[in-house]
Amino acid sequence: IVDAIDSVSGKIEIIMRANSANVPVISAMGAGNKLDATAFEVADIYKTSVCPLARVMRHELKKRGIKKLKVVYSKEEPIKIKTLIGEDNDVVVEGKIFGVDYFESTKTDFKIITLKITDFSDSMYCKVFVRDDEEYARLCKEFKNGNWYKIRGYTKNDQFAKELVLNARDMVKIEKTESSVKDTAEE
Repeated sequence: IVDAIDSVSGKIEIIMRANSANVPVISAMGAGNKLDATAFEVADIYKTSVCPLARVMRHELKKRGIKKLKVVYSKEEPIKIKTLIGEDNDVVVEGKIFGVDYFESTKTDFKIITLKITDFSDSMYCKVFVRDDEEYARLCKEFKNGNWYKIRGYTKNDQFAKELVLNARDMVKIEKTESSVKDTAEE
């Protein structure tokens, strides 16, 4: 089976069913919209790096007792926010949170966390949609100003924000050192 589904729940379902039937699977991780073919690798899920989707999948598969899974993923670096000019189905950026807003809809069971992120090339909104109350509470505690994340998702012209917004599919907190510039010019 070749799994090229974008959703974590769909991937998990295919992998679990194939595993119970002893059918081999190769699963595509966050490989969409990648330009550098030399950055693609085939590896076991537990030996991957860089890919936020692979990180989420490792966690979910470990919980379910899956000990190995062959995957295709890319080590290509994230793109700069300033290069996002229109709607795109699969992008990866790194961003520092500089603001967080929370919205709990009374019409649906979705809760929306809107992150204001920057990579210092540009800034944008990143929306995280959550249904589970425990997950929402965990994310509300985790998303803090100054934290850096690698975010995989899709960009969409948002009807509420009236601008291009990144809708997160998966995220991983990263450590990032920032260089500072000191103004030494005489006044």
